[in-house]
Amino acid sequence: AETVSKEMTIKNLFFDLALSKAAGLLGRPGRLLRLAGQLMRVKKPWNLTRQDWQQVRQQLDTSGRLIKAVARRTYTPQSWQPVLTLIAAALYFVNPFDLIPDAILGAGLLDDLSVLTWVFASGSTELKRFAEWEKSVSH
Repeated sequence: AETVSKEMTIKNLFFDLALSKAAGLLGRPGRLLRLAGQLMRVKKPWNLTRQDWQQVRQQLDTSGRLIKAVARRTYTPQSWQPVLTLIAAALYFVNPFDLIPDAILGAGLLDDLSVLTWVFASGSTELKRFAEWEKSVSH
């Protein structure tokens, strides 16, 4: 990602492509479920501290569960835009070929993490709403 502005916009051709693909996945529950599974199997990037990784891991897991619930139509988001952005971020994160390829150790993961950080911040309301909904249906 180049920069994150005060309006929370991101300028990244690869992320823009992922965002357009995300919209197409909403009507394809099988592909969404596969993407959620890939997202939840992500291993720890070598350059993150344990505490930082735990925070990212928790948000990745919540995002994966949200995507699964949307795919299964058990959860309806208050707003679809954050969900599309989360799906796009998942596509971006699991794809090794993005703005900075993941093969470039460190820099490729930092690129992915900067996108995820932006997405988690911009979608925090929907992620919190989903987590509350998830707790209410599990009891």
